[in-house]
Amino acid sequence: MAIESSDYEMVVIDAANVVHTEISDDNGDPIKAIFPERLSETIEYCIECGWRVKAFLKHGTFLWAVSNSELPNVGDVKIFDRLIKSDFLELVSLKKEDMHWIDYAVRNSALIITRDRYKLEKEDYPDFDWKLIESSTLRDYNITADNQFILPSLPIKEGGSRITIRSMKSRISDLEERVEMLESMIENTVSPSPEEVVSLSEDDLKTVANEVFDSLLRSGEEIHMTIVLHTLASAVLGLDLKNACTQGAWPEDWKKDLMEILGVKGKMNKWIQELSPRDLEFNGNKAFVSYS
Repeated sequence: MAIESSDYEMVVIDAANVVHTEISDDNGDPIKAIFPERLSETIEYCIECGWRVKAFLKHGTFLWAVSNSELPNVGDVKIFDRLIKSDFLELVSLKKEDMHWIDYAVRNSALIITRDRYKLEKEDYPDFDWKLIESSTLRDYNITADNQFILPSLPIKEGGSRITIRSMKSRISDLEERVEMLESMIENTVSPSPEEVVSLSEDDLKTVANEVFDSLLRSGEEIHMTIVLHTLASAVLGLDLKNACTQGAWPEDWKKDLMEILGVKGKMNKWIQELSPRDLEFNGNKAFVSYS
């Protein structure tokens, strides 16, 4: 059934779902990546279609990105700063981040852009009107290799219009000029940019670790323990995830450093459960892990 634009007032974006993606490491294997450019394009697309837009980003995703902004699997984190200052993006630090923006969407008659299936939320909040939420959720979006956002099921709101490829190229050129100007303005302000906020407190480290687990496991897939370990090390220690399997590319004592910073001891299958925001299930002689 086609969505009627008159039934909705705005669009809410699950920003963590949009910015998280995968790139290939030096061996061609997929690794986690965070590209704020994807969120910027998503917001621009919705605005051009005539919609008011609000995106919600987990604080853990934000910290993960800004503390590793120089790594090749992290995009331009200054985009987060610009979107926050423009009131398009809100950081969410609540324990149940997803329910915050889901509830916001329901209260504001909003369409939702996400690929999340709400499995965990449906278990934790069975009294919510999940039939209504599902009917308002748009999962058929695609983001091309050059970060162009496409969502055919999003209807045009009054005053909006889908743009042509030619006008899109022109718009991108204009945006690049605006970005350069805004970056210059931001750099000249007293407030530090996200790239300068690289020191993580104990609570921040826990938040980042939680986001690593969620980004890897919330889909329900079983993930090899090595991938979890490498992704944690990259997010916490700032190590290039693309070189995780390259001998000698990471410091010899990186595992020890990771455990010390996270304040954990013992076997990995023990302390990884302590760090996880949800109970874990181990399979394959404890080589694979998933949310239980």
